[in-house]
Amino acid sequence: MDIGATLRHARESRGLTCDDVARTTRIPLRMIAAMEKEDWAKLPGGIFTRGYLRAYAREVGVEGEPLVAQYEAEHAPPPPPPPEAEVVRSSAGESWHITIRWPRWNLEGWSTWAWPALAAALLLGFYATAGRVPDADGTGSGSQEAAGRPSHSLGAGQEVPVGTAATSEPLKDSGDIPLPLPGVETPLAMDLVVSRPCWLTVTVDGSRQIYRLVQPGERARQRGREFVIRAGDAGALQLSFDGEIARPLGASGEVITVRITRDNYRTLLQGSPAVF
Repeated sequence: MDIGATLRHARESRGLTCDDVARTTRIPLRMIAAMEKEDWAKLPGGIFTRGYLRAYAREVGVEGEPLVAQYEAEHAPPPPPPPEAEVVRSSAGESWHITIRWPRWNLEGWSTWAWPALAAALLLGFYATAGRVPDADGTGSGSQEAAGRPSHSLGAGQEVPVGTAATSEPLKDSGDIPLPLPGVETPLAMDLVVSRPCWLTVTVDGSRQIYRLVQPGERARQRGREFVIRAGDAGALQLSFDGEIARPLGASGEVITVRITRDNYRTLLQGSPAVF
């Protein structure tokens, strides 16, 4: 009996419709109809068609492997022909020479997939080596990060989403304060200490230096002419300017945004009224 007739007879004997089989096996309804009609051109072929046959047969109580074997025998492509061997006997020294002619393969359409595959391989190779920089010894085996150790530096413009888990990295420190030049405004030194977890953004002279969830005990020194501070808990920050201690920017849990310059920072010092 044909494969399609076998499946259809088994389905009908169980009182099932094509919709029932499609719903329980999750095989598309059009594939169910194609198998019963043996319209194999509408099936994907290969392992997919064999899988559909096994699932359909299992659902209607038929042994699937004989149907798969019958399908492969009737519709699987024939194996490639064996190579042709040509034996030539040489009269000089009674030696034998064997020539093997391999069958010619049909390479029609080769370019439709070969060039994309080659391009994909080149891209993979590029990304595998991208970002590597030479080591100090010139071997080129290093990378932008130390081996096995991620970088934790948050420079200007680098963002970390709000709520990111805390890390052990220190707050960014802008270093020592240089001596002022004649006629040039001296940068203001701001020291910052965190007493409890707080989401914090610090922008110095238009360049964002801190943007993340900071943790108790973290500290930083920044220097510049203008500071913009945005904090999710004003009471968690302890500031000082040029070594003079400032009062809190706000109450505990208060969300604040302040702009601090050399012209107004003294209003933040202890005992001074707040004017921003």
